[in-house]
Amino acid sequence: MRILTITPSLGLGGTERAAQNFSIGYRRHGHEVTVLNHGRAGPREASLSAAGCRVFNFGDDRQAVLDILGSREFDVVHIHREGRRNDRETDLLRWARPKARLIAETNVFFARDYGVGDNLIDIHLQLACINHVRWRRRGGKGASVVIPNPVDAGDYPTPATDDIQTFKATHRIPADHFVFGRVGQPLVGKWDPCIVEAFVTVVTHHPRVHLLLVGASPDVVERILQLNPGLRAHVTLLGTLTEPAELGVAYGAMDSFLHAARQGESFGYVLAEALLYGLPVITVSRPHRDNAQTEVIRHGIDGYVVRSRRYLVEAMESLMQDHALRSRVRQGGRQGVIERFDLERVCSDALCVFEALLGGSPTPLLRESGPGIPAPIIEGIGRDSPIELMLARIYDWPWVDYCREQLRYLKRGSLARLRHP
Repeated sequence: MRILTITPSLGLGGTERAAQNFSIGYRRHGHEVTVLNHGRAGPREASLSAAGCRVFNFGDDRQAVLDILGSREFDVVHIHREGRRNDRETDLLRWARPKARLIAETNVFFARDYGVGDNLIDIHLQLACINHVRWRRRGGKGASVVIPNPVDAGDYPTPATDDIQTFKATHRIPADHFVFGRVGQPLVGKWDPCIVEAFVTVVTHHPRVHLLLVGASPDVVERILQLNPGLRAHVTLLGTLTEPAELGVAYGAMDSFLHAARQGESFGYVLAEALLYGLPVITVSRPHRDNAQTEVIRHGIDGYVVRSRRYLVEAMESLMQDHALRSRVRQGGRQGVIERFDLERVCSDALCVFEALLGGSPTPLLRESGPGIPAPIIEGIGRDSPIELMLARIYDWPWVDYCREQLRYLKRGSLARLRHP
């Protein structure tokens, strides 16, 4: 098949990584892949080119790129986007519609497009079952299938023990301390200061505990710097690490991955990374936000799901004592990720869906359930926050979602006009 991948940029974000991994996966299955980047250039272009994908960047001459691609036809156009109305992406979908036999979107935030974009898409790929359920509840229509983001386990080599020991010595992390860690992008929505508050409580009762944060958001960094010197000595702050070897050693220095994000996760590559390095994960449920982290992390198997932030300390103290769970994840976490999210498997599932739709055959992966379908039951420590559950129900009412999306669209348009008057 001839496949065109459309990505919002080639930067280091999860959406961009997914676009890269799908494209490389399609190439490994023997398909011809072209990548159209309509945003910032970035380091992912080198990996795509090395895999045999031809990459086009809008750069300074958008029309020239579209003219070059204009004479081509594609079996599948796979666009990676937030899912909501976006005028630039709508223009690209209009441009692609007559050239493509099938248009698929990976709907990152299970959002509704209240413009014309939805009418130009044949199949919606949702990253988790809970995303699919909430998209339907909001009135999402059309064919939908749960296809998670693909993970290339080969990108995450096991770090050497000597390198981990050197890392700990360099950053003054005592060898006999239990290390909770967190890696992320320095964005406010990707972090939650509650992990600092929980750690302060834990270290007060368990002095041989350390916190290692990589790429923390400004508000989390500020909170750490406010700690008294005694507590501050138990925390190591590092900036963003982009080299895989450096990142692997940082993961290797951790005993557990401590995850909480204000906006939750629509998938959560960082969670899969932690499991690939054999780290049990503690993650906090956010039912009124993105909440796929409660699927990626299986409670009692990959670590602990905490049903609200107030139970985070309990989960941390429990995991420190749960030697059996930590041992199971250390030995089987990597294999669990490969079984569920391996690049070859996920891309194969996506290609099967595309081929079935192109051939006019039904596919068992399609999910046509209505908005009344119950959400998956979330198992975890503690109880859900009643306020967050109420907000989740309100946000998923179609008319509320419509108003919120329209306000978001208007705000985005206003900000764009201020930047480019």
